[in-house]
Amino acid sequence: MTVRRGRLVRGIAALCSVALLAVPTLAAAASSTVSSSAASSPASVFTSFMTALASGNAQSAAADLAPSISWSIAPSQALPPTFPTTASGLTSVGALLTEFNTAKVQFALTGTPQVSGDTVTWDGTMSAPALTTLGVSSVQVQGTTTVSGTQITVMSIQIAASSVTALETALTGASAAASTAQASTATKATAAPTTKTTSLPKTGQGPLPWIAGLLLVVAGTMLVGRVRFAR
Repeated sequence: MTVRRGRLVRGIAALCSVALLAVPTLAAAASSTVSSSAASSPASVFTSFMTALASGNAQSAAADLAPSISWSIAPSQALPPTFPTTASGLTSVGALLTEFNTAKVQFALTGTPQVSGDTVTWDGTMSAPALTTLGVSSVQVQGTTTVSGTQITVMSIQIAASSVTALETALTGASAAASTAQASTATKATAAPTTKTTSLPKTGQGPLPWIAGLLLVVAGTMLVGRVRFAR
């Protein structure tokens, strides 16, 4: 009986030792899972993308995008015709981000992004030299970003109504100025003075033949008078 109790005690002790050894491992695994989950949260994926985009690193920014990514900036007609606004698919959106880098398009957050499930909504500004040329230093925008796992599937950017009005006014003014300049150039070309060429009188023309004829008539008259007088 005593032997059995001893074996039972040793067995319980062994189980406890195994359990104690397993606790740190399980804790580490749980911590790793939580950390991984936090690293791939919609907010963190969005932050990673915006940081890469702001640094001008299109390749790093594209790493946060899904193959089926959809990108849009609306209303597109409020922006200059050469401004990239819409793309679909990783290749096209990657090319769009490269255009953004070339055109020095910048986005800046103006508040704390709000997360609801897999969707991140945010407010910010968009600026670019092409807009500054029109007299618009920056454009107010509201964005909606959808994240699936560790990748962004939708990036939808809406230009604020006040900024749309400012852009449309600037574009209309630029178009009118261009038309006026073109019309002025055409008017100047039409009104340009023409050079007149003065040519010398041709042989046989001008006053000399008339003078010679008159002298001949006078000489003839005098000759006739002399002949009559002589008779």
